[in-house]
Amino acid sequence: MNFLYQICIYPLVILIEVIYRALDAFFRNTGLSIIGVSLMVNIICLPVYAVAEKWQQTERDIQKKLKLGIDNIKAVFKGDEQYMILSTFYRQNHYHPSYALRSTFGLLIQIPFFIAAYTVLNGIPDFLGDKFLFINDLGSPDALLHIGALTVNLLPLVMTAVNVASSAVYTKGFSLREKMQLYAVAAVFCILLYNSSAALVFYWTLNNVFSLVKNILYKSKNPKRIAYILITSIVALGAAAVFLNSGSSRLKMFIGAILFLVAVSPLLAKGLTYLLTNTGKSLVSDYRACDRIFWFSVAGLAMLAGLVIPGSLIASSPAEFSFTSHYDNPLSLLMTVSSGAAGLFVFWPGCLYLLFSRKVRSGFALTAFFLLVLALCNAFLFQGNYGTLSPTLKFDDPNVLKLPVLKYHLDILFSFLICAAAYYLFYRKGTTVLLSLCAVALVSFFCLSGIQIAGIGGAFTDIREAHEAQKLKNGNLSNVYHFSKTKKNVLIIMLDRGIGSYIQDIFNETPGLDTTFSGFTWYPNTYSYGGHTVMAEPALFGGYEYTPEKINARKDETLVKKLAEASTVLPRLFSENGWKTTVTDMPYDEFASYPDIESFKLKGVFQNQWLEDHGMTEYLKGNAGNLSLERKLLFFSFFKIAPPALRWTIYDMGGYWQLATDFQARSEYLADFASLEYLGKLSEFGSEKNTFNIAVNDTTHDLTFLQYPGYTFENSITNIGTNRFSSATAWQLYHVNIAAIRSVGAFMEVLKKNDVYDNTRIVIASDHGFKSVGFKDKTRFPGNFRDVSLYPAYFNPILLVKDFGAKDPMKTDMVLMSNADVASIVTSGGIIAQAVNPYSLRTFEETADKKNIRLSGNSAGRLVDHDKNTFRIADDEWIDLSDSIFDEANWKWEK
Repeated sequence: MNFLYQICIYPLVILIEVIYRALDAFFRNTGLSIIGVSLMVNIICLPVYAVAEKWQQTERDIQKKLKLGIDNIKAVFKGDEQYMILSTFYRQNHYHPSYALRSTFGLLIQIPFFIAAYTVLNGIPDFLGDKFLFINDLGSPDALLHIGALTVNLLPLVMTAVNVASSAVYTKGFSLREKMQLYAVAAVFCILLYNSSAALVFYWTLNNVFSLVKNILYKSKNPKRIAYILITSIVALGAAAVFLNSGSSRLKMFIGAILFLVAVSPLLAKGLTYLLTNTGKSLVSDYRACDRIFWFSVAGLAMLAGLVIPGSLIASSPAEFSFTSHYDNPLSLLMTVSSGAAGLFVFWPGCLYLLFSRKVRSGFALTAFFLLVLALCNAFLFQGNYGTLSPTLKFDDPNVLKLPVLKYHLDILFSFLICAAAYYLFYRKGTTVLLSLCAVALVSFFCLSGIQIAGIGGAFTDIREAHEAQKLKNGNLSNVYHFSKTKKNVLIIMLDRGIGSYIQDIFNETPGLDTTFSGFTWYPNTYSYGGHTVMAEPALFGGYEYTPEKINARKDETLVKKLAEASTVLPRLFSENGWKTTVTDMPYDEFASYPDIESFKLKGVFQNQWLEDHGMTEYLKGNAGNLSLERKLLFFSFFKIAPPALRWTIYDMGGYWQLATDFQARSEYLADFASLEYLGKLSEFGSEKNTFNIAVNDTTHDLTFLQYPGYTFENSITNIGTNRFSSATAWQLYHVNIAAIRSVGAFMEVLKKNDVYDNTRIVIASDHGFKSVGFKDKTRFPGNFRDVSLYPAYFNPILLVKDFGAKDPMKTDMVLMSNADVASIVTSGGIIAQAVNPYSLRTFEETADKKNIRLSGNSAGRLVDHDKNTFRIADDEWIDLSDSIFDEANWKWEK
């Protein structure tokens, strides 16, 4: 059932979502947006309605022609003899009784659109409380009439009246039986929608109004001319609204382009007809070649968008897409994405293709081939280097997607030239070359996706075994992290992309936080060796032997092996020296080979538990709504196959044109934050052995606005920290950082309460910072560098350290530090007799080097963006750092 939904309904859900999302961003009025969705969907469907009407009229004419003969046969013959003679009569007239279904086609095509509209408009909790005209609440039944104690929903009755009027106009001259069928359908819709939200009923009423106008036009003279005048008038009004509105210029361009295409659609249709008549005769006349080119092209698009692109992304890191909140097996996720792509690129285009005449079909075939060629060029020739892509498919710095005006127009021109070249190839060589190219693309996609699926399946086998072997038992939340009251404990909390330069503000704005972090020392003058996890995290967990420069020096080993090795250095060292060792959510998790090291994946595990604990169970259903990962993966494929000029629009600041409520937009953040909040619940304090724990958390990596504490998910942000920073990105960064530090602080209080704080050495660190960090006070680091190509905040992570027995209020130390010092910090003081890297057998102190500091300025944040054995860092992408990070004179690009 889910497969059929993905194929048949999901593409229409996406269509309605995108249209509503664009109009809502433009109008900022729910009612006007619903009106716009109804208009645009019905205008888009006009050609289909026209074909349906033609089929229905053909069926009525045939039935009228055959009626006398059928009546005579039924009057004379009975039983099997009547059946045999009727069958002969139908055959002689080239008719089959199943053709009668054509008379219901106009109704049938409304069903999937109704289900899609119901899914979208009934699933937006933001409608609750929204007013429009006389409707007080679009999220609830309208309840507009009150007769004593009885409340009557008026909109469904209005909808039914309009539907009946539309049916009366349409069935003028029809038989009573045909009229009663449509009236019965109107009554059924009234019953079905009577208690639905006013938004959905309002939308369907507008559809019925459109149907009424359409039926009146069909009964008039020159319906096509009148319809075109009406549509262009609507377009003109829409264009005026677009260009008079003070909204986003990009949004104006996008909506304006759609309106322009609607206005010139007749000219485009005539131009395509001319091309096919004069230069595409081979495609029009060769039915089989036309069919093959169309089906091969749409199948290629579906495989590229549904298998190849998402498959390569999942294959790059199967662990990140395994055991998510909705999918255990990443192959199930890939199957869902591929079925959605099949519906979008094969099922619905195929239905349209079969509806129209041969000449129109040739136009469909040529268009599908152009789209396939354009998608191939964009996906493989113009991939772009946009930096780190998170598991939630967000880029660290989305501004890199923006193109300068000149490049924007050149990109559009180049896309046009690609299509022109493809058409010239068809004009000169005919259909044979087109078929060959489509076949090669299909075979290539099939082989590539097969390799990816095999790789994902193999990787998941190992991931599943490790997950089953070490998963939480019986839902008990107290057996993950272990602490001893009588022995020593070492704890590392890594906050991915925690911002070091925010620590001062966080503590200033949170009275008592310095007491909570008693015994800690903050090291502001700390650097990391890269601006992304893939290059910065290895040194944090493995020490100076795993800086980008040192990793690249080991050219004969794969990057995957070296990164996995770095992650296991400290856990192996402590475990092999008798310490009870636990790690959670470690990047490049390779702990299945070490049975004495407990490894857990906590991301997303406690999200629903957090909602229940905070009395927010109403969001449990919504949490699995439109922000599903499969939706984002499909749109990421659109992103990759689209020309670079359109990628900023498709990316939509990481929203990918989803109808996200304020809470849903934060659900990805909550998947990480819940496990950070539950550090105390996940801990037990009765270990009889020394303990070593590493907790990795992505809370500080999930850009979002928050209202802390309380988490009311309000539309307006009132956190006092937000007015200090220069950009929305910086505000979001600050929100997630302050939330993370306060949650870690709450865990510190739990450790104190359970009498393990004094005998625990604690390091709170991040792998790297972020370049979009700004302060209104331009004299503050890191906003005071003149060389704008240097992003010092990228390389300024958090480093907070507390030693055994430390109790004084938190202090600051400006000594030059690196997060590569973490390994030596946690092993210093002789707590391990032979504190050496278990792979190289060298001490962490002897490998430390702060005299020749080379930082990677490379912006490629995914493992797949690098070579098999080394980071792909150009000679001019290295930065030399000497001494304090706060002095710009100490930063120099290598030439």
